[in-house]
Amino acid sequence: MEGNKIENAYKIVSKNVKHYRSQSGFSQAELAEKCNLSSNCISEIEYSKTYPNLKTVIKIAFALGVEPYQLFLPEKQLNDSFIAKVIFDRFQNCLNSFREEFFPKD
Repeated sequence: MEGNKIENAYKIVSKNVKHYRSQSGFSQAELAEKCNLSSNCISEIEYSKTYPNLKTVIKIAFALGVEPYQLFLPEKQLNDSFIAKVIFDRFQNCLNSFREEFFPKD
């Protein structure tokens, strides 16, 4: 039973690496280069043929511009996290525009 939970967690990581890589517009080779890994390694992670250690997960997350914990989120939580980030980014843009308009720098 414990083994299934661990395997499922790694499958979530695999799926999310592929999701965020595609979203970032990186090829497997480009992501591999950013992480100092082989493109074959990235492929094996994405297709759950190998399971990355924590150091590799962290390197991949930072290369993709996400927090490492996001690679462990199931799809539903991943979507909620993405939506929250979009809302936050838009709010930040509005706030920055407001600051520039009403509090211009000299």
